[in-house]
Amino acid sequence: MPTLAALAIGALWLLASPALAEDYPEGSQIEWNEFEPELFEEAEGQGRPLFFYFHGQWCTWCVDFQNESLENP
Repeated sequence: MPTLAALAIGALWLLASPALAEDYPEGSQIEWNEFEPELFEEAEGQGRPLFFYFHGQWCTWCVDFQNESLENP
């Protein structure tokens, strides 16, 4: 019985996924900012999360992440 319930939940999730994806505007861009202490206060006041990105040009993982993920969010 638990297997049947898991299959049903999985099927519903697969059916709902395309509808949920439509909520995101295509081509929406992230506004990247350099570090500024004022941005912490602004984000906290708006209840927005912060994403910290540390990298080095010598780090192949960082370069791959930059090219594959950050350029096309």
